[in-house]
Amino acid sequence: MTLGCKSGVFNEIWYHYDVRGSIQTGEFIPSNPDGMKSSCPATGIKYLPKNGGSGGSPTSAPTTTGGGPTPTQTSTPGTPFSGRGFLNINVDGAKKGCIITAGTWYTSGTCGTITATAAGDGFTLSSSKGKCGVVSGAFTCGGSVTTATAFTSADGKLAAGGNAVWSADKVARGTTQEKLYAGGEHGTKVEIVWQGV
Repeated sequence: MTLGCKSGVFNEIWYHYDVRGSIQTGEFIPSNPDGMKSSCPATGIKYLPKNGGSGGSPTSAPTTTGGGPTPTQTSTPGTPFSGRGFLNINVDGAKKGCIITAGTWYTSGTCGTITATAAGDGFTLSSSKGKCGVVSGAFTCGGSVTTATAFTSADGKLAAGGNAVWSADKVARGTTQEKLYAGGEHGTKVEIVWQGV
């Protein structure tokens, strides 16, 4: 998502659905959009109130935001995904297990140590099994990942292609592992959050 402003006044949002990959291999990886970035200032964005009547011009002075993060699609690369850490899973706002080194989710045992490395506008992830990426829609770490996915952070949550929504077929229980999929198309929606070590 990219925010647009004209003379410091918020006026549009663009949604991007970009992937990179090869038709020959059939493997596609979410990617950040090229081209235009946010045209809004880091602070002081004005939000014009809606007019009750017709005519399209506001009836009162615009509201201006205070300080805060730059209004772009994701946070600064490496924050909080930097160095070594764990990828915890939140379900309905509560911690419910973590990702192990193969990239699957489970709720008991030892979390896999993941390494985040800055790359372009985001970061890549790896575990002791190998590079991490989105393969056939699922988060995976290991030999099947030929090119690491360039991830980003959205509000402190892991995002693929600018989207921080992940899902699983069901909630992981004990040592029964579940695959995590980019997007919310599967039954259980989850968030992936970083815990530095």
